Amino acid sequence: MSSPEFSETKIVQYLIEHPEFFERHAELLSNIKLIDRHGQNAISLQERQAFLLREKIKQHEQRMLDMIRFGNENHTTSNRLHKWVLTMLQCRDLSQLPTLCCSSLQESFFIPQVGIRLWNTQNEYTNEVFAQSVSASFMTTLGQIKIPYVGINHSPESAKWLNHPEHASSIALLPLCPTDKTQEQKNFGMIIFASPDSQRFTTHMGTDFLSKIAEIASAALWPLIHSAKDNNEDQVQDCPVVLMDNDTLKI
Repeated sequence: MSSPEFSETKIVQYLIEHPEFFERHAELLSNIKLIDRHGQNAISLQERQAFLLREKIKQHEQRMLDMIRFGNENHTTSNRLHKWVLTMLQCRDLSQLPTLCCSSLQESFFIPQVGIRLWNTQNEYTNEVFAQSVSASFMTTLGQIKIPYVGINHSPESAKWLNHPEHASSIALLPLCPTDKTQEQKNFGMIIFASPDSQRFTTHMGTDFLSKIAEIASAALWPLIHSAKDNNEDQVQDCPVVLMDNDTLKI
């Protein structure tokens, strides 16, 4: 039987001498030398594969580190939120709750300034600082905010709720709305976060966590509000109560 025109030895020799062949035919890569893209020297396929694996391992390690960091940050944030909620639950004086809500938020989440305003409060709270009047036009504007606003401070009136409004370069506005869906879904207040750092609250940041804070604060502060439902209940006439003994009650 005659030998083929090109023996395996000659083919192997040809491929070794012409490593660029596999740059054109990557699917035919075998145990041969390849040109190193990061240098002038030729490297073996195993070395090339090892290099690619090392790069992938580095990427996976970075992703793992990012996941660990995000997990730690989420754990820390969860603990801070838990602490804030406990602080409000332990408050027995409703007149102090708005101030406590703000001060504990400021302390727990390291926010430079926090302010709050509530409107349509119960009569006994109308003289409190948190219930000071808000202009009708501004209240209309605030009523249109259904999700937290974050960004540059374009709200000089809400900045007046702060101790140092001149240091409010960026802000977050958290709308307070009844969590009870049987109530009319109108904002009854607003919490403002403020920072002298213009990049602390930006339009690019997520607002999901701020929405959770707003929802929790809304549920806690709702008892201070004089609602339309309260008015209806005040108008209900007393009805006689008929007590029935076991013989009368039929199931």
